Amino acid sequence: MINFLIKNLKCKFIFSLIYLIYVQIAFSQSPSMPEISFVTIDNETQKPLISWISPENISTIDGYIIKRLIYSYPGVVNNTFNTIATIYNPEQTNFIDNTTVYGEAIPAERQEVYRIVAFKYNGNDIFMSLMSEPHSTMLLQTEHNRCLLNNKLRWNRYAAWDNNIAKYKIYNKNADESFVHIGNTSPPDTVFVHSNIINGNYYYFVTAVCNNQIESNTNIAEQFVDDIQIPQYLKVDSVIVNKNNLLEITFDIDENYEIEKYQLFKSNERYKNFVLKDEFLAPHNENIKYSESEFNSNKLNYYYMTGIDSCGDIVITSDTINNIVLNTNQTETKKYYNELNWTNQENINEYEIFRSFNSGNYENINITNDYFFEDNVFEFYENQFIDKITSGKFCYFITTKNAEKNRTYKSNEKCLNQISNVYIANAFSPNSSIEENRIFRPKIAFVTEYSLIIYNRLGVKVFETNNPNQGWNGQLSNGEVMFRETYFYYLKYNNSQNKTITKSGWISIL
Repeated sequence: MINFLIKNLKCKFIFSLIYLIYVQIAFSQSPSMPEISFVTIDNETQKPLISWISPENISTIDGYIIKRLIYSYPGVVNNTFNTIATIYNPEQTNFIDNTTVYGEAIPAERQEVYRIVAFKYNGNDIFMSLMSEPHSTMLLQTEHNRCLLNNKLRWNRYAAWDNNIAKYKIYNKNADESFVHIGNTSPPDTVFVHSNIINGNYYYFVTAVCNNQIESNTNIAEQFVDDIQIPQYLKVDSVIVNKNNLLEITFDIDENYEIEKYQLFKSNERYKNFVLKDEFLAPHNENIKYSESEFNSNKLNYYYMTGIDSCGDIVITSDTINNIVLNTNQTETKKYYNELNWTNQENINEYEIFRSFNSGNYENINITNDYFFEDNVFEFYENQFIDKITSGKFCYFITTKNAEKNRTYKSNEKCLNQISNVYIANAFSPNSSIEENRIFRPKIAFVTEYSLIIYNRLGVKVFETNNPNQGWNGQLSNGEVMFRETYFYYLKYNNSQNKTITKSGWISIL
């Protein structure tokens, strides 16, 4: 057993000795390691270009192997160097990476890293140098600041040159122009801001300059500049006060705009003391509708709106507008007239007046160039005596349109009640030749909840009705004619202010 172990150890020693001798021979025959001078991006092809320094005696080599760091490629260990090309010309010292064996190089999206190996054939054997130090491309990225109107450039430093970078030179061109040098940065600064730019396409690349004047370019980065689209107009379409006295304002804005939010300002004065009333996000491709519930329709209010872009700047402001305030009144001097007046709108020369009677539908009753109107309602008063008893409630609103600005206004709705009128005769004659004198019926106008009761002198009820159009003909319900004497009436109704009124007195049959 001991002899077996001794023999086994001798074999292993002999094998190791032979291997060391082989390695020494191979190392002595291995070519010198090439040195990468720089890696750059070819401006024409936008592909990585690797440049290196060959050994002093190129007769000692037969070519080079180019290796690239491979990212996430099927079947390849991630982040490992793999051969992408073999060069059989020892005098060649540069190479543009157009290979696709492990996917093409994309220096505009990532840093591409390279190493080089020199090789030498000896019969059937091939001897390779050590891999060179890695060099990577510089990746340039840009971003546009729409608020500051500049383009910011960022790139990674050329790491393989360590502290030997003298400066970074920045180049720019627009469209089909030629690249021009627009500035420098000093290491370790790898950020440059290009200011005072306008709309268009911008192209950039950065050149790292080594102390020995070797240069390396980044990829060409394109930056499209499209500044914030400022709307051409922000106008008011309508200012409406609805039935619930809720204010509704509709704004129309240019479709080609970029507004982040709106601010609505309000004041009780046209030109001053405006305060921020509301702020809301901007709807897109539709009119802006604003409603205010905390709104006193009997007062004049002024509004304007501003549009604010994503930079927080006010880029457009609407006209200042106001609601129409309608007032109604009755006077003793002009009975059966309803007086209307309203706030005059700028640049308006025509107003339409709408009226509702007895809570009916609104109808257009007049068009005027003034901002006051007297509505003669005597016709409605007369109708009370031809079986058309009503409450006497009249409601109004005003509309108008600014033709120049295509803007519609609607005022608040204002209601009033005509004064109730009651006329009671003190006698009637069932046998009169005049038909009107044959019955007892109070003449009333603009009342509701009507009730009439007639009593004889003994307090016995002889007639009763809730119909203001029905009068008493001096008979009982069975047709019996009452005596020619005095009777007591009791009248009850609600007036135009909905207040209950009672009247009583004596009526004589003649």
